[in-house]
Amino acid sequence: MRRLILFLIGLAVAAPAAAHGVGVAGEPLHWAWEPWALLCMALASIAYLVGLYRMGAEGRRRLLGPFRPVSFFAGILVLLFAVEYPLDALEHALFSAHMVEQLLLLLIAPPLLVAGRPVVTWMWAFDLRSQSRIARGWHRLGLYAAFEWLARPMVSWLFMVAVLCFWHFPGPYDWALQHEWLHDIERLSFLGAAVGYWTIVTELYGRRRALGYGATMIYVVSIGFVMALIAAILTLAPHALYAAHFHTTQAYGLTPLQDQHIAGAIMWIPSNMIHLVTLCALFYAWMREDKNGANRVRTMIPTAAVRCVVIVPLVLIGLSGCGGGSNDNGNDQNGITTIQLNSQSNVSASVNAAVAPKDAEPWETIPGADPQRGAKLISHFGCGGCHTIPGIGNANGIVGPPLTRWSDRMIIAGFMRNRPSNLIPWIQNPQAILPGVDMPNMGITRKQAEDIAAYLYTLD
Repeated sequence: MRRLILFLIGLAVAAPAAAHGVGVAGEPLHWAWEPWALLCMALASIAYLVGLYRMGAEGRRRLLGPFRPVSFFAGILVLLFAVEYPLDALEHALFSAHMVEQLLLLLIAPPLLVAGRPVVTWMWAFDLRSQSRIARGWHRLGLYAAFEWLARPMVSWLFMVAVLCFWHFPGPYDWALQHEWLHDIERLSFLGAAVGYWTIVTELYGRRRALGYGATMIYVVSIGFVMALIAAILTLAPHALYAAHFHTTQAYGLTPLQDQHIAGAIMWIPSNMIHLVTLCALFYAWMREDKNGANRVRTMIPTAAVRCVVIVPLVLIGLSGCGGGSNDNGNDQNGITTIQLNSQSNVSASVNAAVAPKDAEPWETIPGADPQRGAKLISHFGCGGCHTIPGIGNANGIVGPPLTRWSDRMIIAGFMRNRPSNLIPWIQNPQAILPGVDMPNMGITRKQAEDIAAYLYTLD
């Protein structure tokens, strides 16, 4: 632990000197200005800024809030530090410096980037026609299918475990230090696997979670266990494992084995702390969701009780008060029979009135609407560029939610009941209902919105 603390202090002291070209061991260090990495980070940042501008103030407030843009650019700065800073040169001499870079690429930069919602913001940088073209290009090239496959929790988990294990074997690690192009592939694999991992984990309060909270906690614990196992092997190994550092650590006052032990401790302690914080956040979100669900149930119970108290006596009065009186037993018997028949017919009529709207197709309640015209209009306006819509060619978009089984949905846009009177205005002018929402106004007329809604209600 003492050597770990001394190393971290030395690294902090060495950073300013390294930026001026002098390293800890007297060797020159410099910023590793790698053009491909700088270009990628610059393009990502510019597209994000353009998307923020096109959203407008209200859109930024509703879609991102004040902290998501800050999170994204903080992630970019962490990537810049990990890839371009003199730490890149120092890691060729010290395995412990290499481990610092790995932690930045695995546990610091990815959750910051994912929390910034970059895909949504990047799409806002393009107009609607360009978005549709991008979506169609993804499908034609097979990129959407590959992305969907990689986004599966089990595939993402296996990819993360494979990347962690492979690059910590002595052979691949030594090759990566000897060949810069292979070192770049190592970095990209770390970053790509971590982005997939944190995409599944970090939507703490989202409604589109790939896993439930309990499964996500197991997901985090299992990855943390793999990292802790690798760290334990590095920390407790009786001899140095990586030949690339057999003759590079002495200049920094460390033996290869001591450098390896420090690297193992760096991987073990900070990664465990990050995973522990993540588990606490997941647990809090899980409890918060259950509490909100319990509150909704408690709110519904008094309402249902009041309805029963008011309605049941009225029904009983209606059933019992229609008989009147009669001195003739035969007439009284006939009166009772008449009351029973009338009551049965009234109940049957009420039941039929209650069931009829449910039996009828929802689109049939829209006067003059035609689902076939709606299908053509969906293709005409390019709705499939953002949504997956059954029965529509090339409607496999991933920007918005899928519209499968629409007639079974309960809610529109997260707050409106799914009924034609709400869906038609939403299709026609979503920005008037929820300013800043991802769905743009496309100049759809009232009649066209009715036809589109009619087709959606055929999806069950």
